[in-house]
Amino acid sequence: MQEWESYKVYIDGNSFEYIYPSTNGWQKISISSATISLTPGKHIIQFFGSGPMVPMVDEIKLTTRPLYGKDADGKTSDFLTQITQLKQQPVIAVPVEEEAGDLTSKVLPNPLGNYDHAIDTSFTYSHFSYIYLTAGSHTFTTSGSTVNRSLTIFNPANYTYSWSNVNGGPGGESGLYLYVGLSGYYAIMLRPYTSGTGTTNIIYNGSTLVSGAVIGGRTYAMGSLKGGPMNFFTCKLTGGDTRMVASHYF
Repeated sequence: MQEWESYKVYIDGNSFEYIYPSTNGWQKISISSATISLTPGKHIIQFFGSGPMVPMVDEIKLTTRPLYGKDADGKTSDFLTQITQLKQQPVIAVPVEEEAGDLTSKVLPNPLGNYDHAIDTSFTYSHFSYIYLTAGSHTFTTSGSTVNRSLTIFNPANYTYSWSNVNGGPGGESGLYLYVGLSGYYAIMLRPYTSGTGTTNIIYNGSTLVSGAVIGGRTYAMGSLKGGPMNFFTCKLTGGDTRMVASHYF
């Protein structure tokens, strides 16, 4: 979330309250000035931003007791602090391709016989968000990058509208100068160009969209091409976002 933007909260389609970030990036915000009565069953909570970017919300907590100030109880505060530390700080360095070597022979147990190949490894968080773009011209660049990165914008419903750039912007930063022919929600994705982890700022039409966005990921070398039906990427996560993205080295 961005400090300059307000976000309106809706519950079951009805306007409830506004929230106002106190800083840029991941943070915890509470609504303590208003309450709502909920009946047993399913309810929908929605967040709408005043800008084009889709709000990124990791955790929602409802409580029957009053909240004082911005902090909730100790356990919730500790949990949200861990999320903040994970997503605001650069992730740990991982071996580059030359250090890791060819990992195609590292195979997991295969009791069901469904997989031809697998890699057992940890993955690192990298920025992934959504923005609503109307048909027309749009500009995305990065600034203040601590590592060489690739910036990708794509429409998940129509991959014809996909763009990626490494150093086409000012000062060797990423730069995408787009004409979007289809209005809709577009994904914004960062990854390191070769190796390493770090942060950058994402600039949209000349204004800061995301500050301190995390650049993370891993690079793998394959010693030879492999054909036929294969499932290279199977993911079992112990927590967090269940999204995994694989892209070509270049």
